[in-house]
Amino acid sequence: MTITKTSVTFFLVTILAILMSNNSVVAASGPPNCKAQCVPGKYGLHECIYDCIVAGYDYGTCNPNPTGKCCCAYEGHDR
Repeated sequence: MTITKTSVTFFLVTILAILMSNNSVVAASGPPNCKAQCVPGKYGLHECIYDCIVAGYDYGTCNPNPTGKCCCAYEGHDR
């Protein structure tokens, strides 16, 4: 009886751990769509996010690279 209780407990703890670990995984579906040039004071993060949402994306961000493009992407949704 002890072996059965131990086995069932181990099984339930394993399932619980698997379920909890999968909740933190969020994958974007598809590559981001980068368009406009981010220019501080003219076209910044707020304008980028707004334009991305209007275009049907979930969010947008100004990439901190030399080109500084506004990239729109979906956040964990299958489209």
